[in-house]
Amino acid sequence: MKKITALLIDDEAPARISLQKLLEWNASDIEIVEMCDSVESGLSAIEKHRPDLVFLDIEMPVKNGFDLLVDIDKIDFEVIFVTAYDQFAVEAFKHHALAYLLKPIDEDELCHAVERARKQILSPINTAHLLDLFQMINDIKPNFKKIAIPTLEGLEMVKIDTITHFAAEGNYTYVHRLNDTPLLVSKGLKFFEDQLKSHRQFLRVHHSHLVNLEFVKRYVKGKGGCLVLENDISIPVSRSKKVDLLSNL
Repeated sequence: MKKITALLIDDEAPARISLQKLLEWNASDIEIVEMCDSVESGLSAIEKHRPDLVFLDIEMPVKNGFDLLVDIDKIDFEVIFVTAYDQFAVEAFKHHALAYLLKPIDEDELCHAVERARKQILSPINTAHLLDLFQMINDIKPNFKKIAIPTLEGLEMVKIDTITHFAAEGNYTYVHRLNDTPLLVSKGLKFFEDQLKSHRQFLRVHHSHLVNLEFVKRYVKGKGGCLVLENDISIPVSRSKKVDLLSNL
């Protein structure tokens, strides 16, 4: 049986040891490569081991489990959230089809969550559930500083303030970043417009272009006109978007 490498990230030592024992008894194919007591040590362990699976406690001091996901540049592992009882969190996890365990952990629930993660790990990468999570966090926290970009390897975490614009190309979208190569993503422009709806600096100025207004250098008049960005790229503006754009500049 193929071993699945896993990290346990929880600030409470008894909780880590208890989960370790439950996994030894109920999931022999799960190999715990490290146990961590904070977001900082968890980030280092993820970079070091590149695990298949992370058991992630949500409530931790200083930074919580969500903060850890935000701080990672690429998410290419499955996550099982571990939490003390919180009705809001549980309902959110259910709604977004995320795997979670309530403390104290029930063995049957653990086996169910592990089996679900196992299927995800052994199948082609599907990050839809985590994308849904980041959409939820974006809606709750307007000051959220990163966006999850789906790639062939997993999720690329991109700083929002480095994105100059999005340009549609058929069913794909180019994500243009400051001083970096564009990312080609198999998502339409509407996907990113929805992801960034709480970030007012992003505006759809054309059916093929979503622009970060923070990077606009000037507006050139015309039927719709065009925007010139700080990197001197010109973005067309559709006539139907002109009034909305000018009111936001």
